[in-house]
Amino acid sequence: LIARIAHKLFRDTFLTGLASGLMALDGLALVHSRTALLDNFLALFILLATLLFISKQYWWTGVVLGCAMATKWSALYFVIAFGAIGLYRAFTHHSGRALIKPTAQRVMQFGLIPIAVYISSWIGWIASNRGWDRNHSSNVFLSFIYYHREMLGFHTGLVEKHSYDSNPWGWMILARPTSFFYGSPKGCGANSCSQEVLALGTPFLWWLGTVAVIVVFGLWIRSAITRRVDPALTIIVTGMAAGYLPWFFFQKRTVFSFYAIAFEPFVILALVYCARALKSNYGRTGEFLLASLITLIFLNFIYFLPLYMGEILTYDAWHARMWFTSWI
Repeated sequence: LIARIAHKLFRDTFLTGLASGLMALDGLALVHSRTALLDNFLALFILLATLLFISKQYWWTGVVLGCAMATKWSALYFVIAFGAIGLYRAFTHHSGRALIKPTAQRVMQFGLIPIAVYISSWIGWIASNRGWDRNHSSNVFLSFIYYHREMLGFHTGLVEKHSYDSNPWGWMILARPTSFFYGSPKGCGANSCSQEVLALGTPFLWWLGTVAVIVVFGLWIRSAITRRVDPALTIIVTGMAAGYLPWFFFQKRTVFSFYAIAFEPFVILALVYCARALKSNYGRTGEFLLASLITLIFLNFIYFLPLYMGEILTYDAWHARMWFTSWI
């Protein structure tokens, strides 16, 4: 999916391959691919919705966004973001009576359809007479509303401290990765052994990605001021804004850094955007620098691979990979 998105945005075989390669070299993506968490499926639906949106298949975009909302409510921000862009395009390309039809279509595509798909995901609960709180009221609609009020209250009121609680300010720089598993088995050839599955993004990829995202936001602001629209910038900024920024409004809520998988593809696209600039603006020097950075990311990924795969290491080898105390 990210290859298809990159191809549509950049129309360059190398950059398409680079986007795919960087996704394959990210530790957070690898750990999620081996773990049964909803966030991985959320990322899948968001990527598919993004591809459909770029292809201007807005009806199917609405369907997939509904699937994303049925997976996790945080997909609502993507519904709002894509819907806002869709309406903006309708208002800038049409006027008068000609505006009525595209406006109605966008409301259907990014409003009614996602809601309909979301509600349809509850069919099993609606048809059951034993679902949680299904019989709260004799009216199924009232039971449905009550269930959602309970879920909303739980998630907004979840403020209990957790040892791997991580503030969104630190997600991009990997301030506090989540340990999914840790054990002290035998059989590593040393007195002390360690085995861990750590949801840690490949450090150099994410730190470079942080810089790339800042650069992309700056370029997007400049393009907005000069009214020179760049579709690639718009998609990257939209994905980051919808997937990352809302979490800053939940400063007291218990949240974890592995939620970043939902917007990670847009971090990678930001890196690819900057890679294109290096190639086109700095010639051989840019290509050499780009090759060096890709090699660095690859070696960094290999170094941390045992932590992503849950391999048994000597305690010293494990501890050597704990570059910061906050990673322990």
